[in-house]
Amino acid sequence: MRPHWVKSTTERLSDNGWKEISDLSVGGFANQVVNVEPKANARGECAMKSRRGARLAIREARLITRELRLLGVPSQTIAKIWTAVIVVPAILILGYLAVHYDSGTVDPAVLKGVQITYKDKYQSHVRNSTTITLKSLTVTCYPGGDAQPVTSTTQLYPPLQPGYGEDAYVGADCKLVRVNESHQLW
Repeated sequence: MRPHWVKSTTERLSDNGWKEISDLSVGGFANQVVNVEPKANARGECAMKSRRGARLAIREARLITRELRLLGVPSQTIAKIWTAVIVVPAILILGYLAVHYDSGTVDPAVLKGVQITYKDKYQSHVRNSTTITLKSLTVTCYPGGDAQPVTSTTQLYPPLQPGYGEDAYVGADCKLVRVNESHQLW
């Protein structure tokens, strides 16, 4: 392996940016592998911050695995531990979604029973003339021009009981396509 020139510097933030403190800087040749961290900006944030999190998680997993091996834990047991750490939370999340998911209804009789009176471009008054309680409205909005239609869900809180009305954020260029769709984690 060829030697590398390594320099370690300490910098201080001043009015004109980062300034090197020469008394605390050290340089020399090294025969070992050198890992270079990305340089921070003026606020101390790294440019590659989002990628560092994933690398840090992988590094921690490798360190934990190495420690388990040093403690004499068999490889099969380590594999079972990591399977449990990854699979169990995934199963719990999928189970929660399976239990709490409601695809809503697209029944034309129900959709006709929901009257939307537009107040302005962004807000409307919704009246529930159906026999069911409304928790959400899924609408498709047509912005015009060559823009794609956008489908979004507006939550009604508290839920809108039959025979009542309330204001909701539904634009004037939107069409009701579904009610009571729910697939959120909270």
